[in-house]
Amino acid sequence: MQQTPPQKEYLNYFGEKEKASLGRFAAARDKILSPLIKVLVRFNLSAKIITLVSFLLLLIFFPILYQQKIYWAALIVLLVHIFLDSIDGNLARATNSASNSGALCDMLNDVTGLVIVALTAAFCSESSFQTCLLVFYAVLYLYFTVFIVVQNVLKKQFNMIIRSKYLFYIVLFSRAFGVVDILTVFVLICCIHMSVHSVLSLKVILKNLD
Repeated sequence: MQQTPPQKEYLNYFGEKEKASLGRFAAARDKILSPLIKVLVRFNLSAKIITLVSFLLLLIFFPILYQQKIYWAALIVLLVHIFLDSIDGNLARATNSASNSGALCDMLNDVTGLVIVALTAAFCSESSFQTCLLVFYAVLYLYFTVFIVVQNVLKKQFNMIIRSKYLFYIVLFSRAFGVVDILTVFVLICCIHMSVHSVLSLKVILKNLD
């Protein structure tokens, strides 16, 4: 009996244990998105085009709308960005165009999306402390993500990784819409967590690079 060749692995910031725990969710998401992916394939759209549109949409429109306090429109732009970012991988697999360069573009889009939102919020903040905190949060998130990817490549992932991106979006817009304002406290906690995580990650990486 002919064996199915193992699926090639590409750059990923989800470790094996994380991917296993997210397996059911990923399967359900792929099933729901399947009709849309078939339409995109029919129109010959590439995954990298979707990634680029997702990035440019957020980069161009989110800062303008958020600064003008048109929060509902800024939220819609963010949600569309997240949605497009979630389908580019499926599209790449459906068109047999998955690659490390595509995976890298996808991760960059994901990370820079968080950075764009955080820096926009920092620019619009009326508190100097909160502004500095949000900038620090954006920088730390970059290091945090890079270290996770390197650990995954080295097969030295941590058992548990707490990711704050989507919670940050919820907290930010809860404040914008006047529901509850815990942004400063939340970002401070996230900065402490990512600082500790990054130091531990760096120790693991340096140890395994020798």
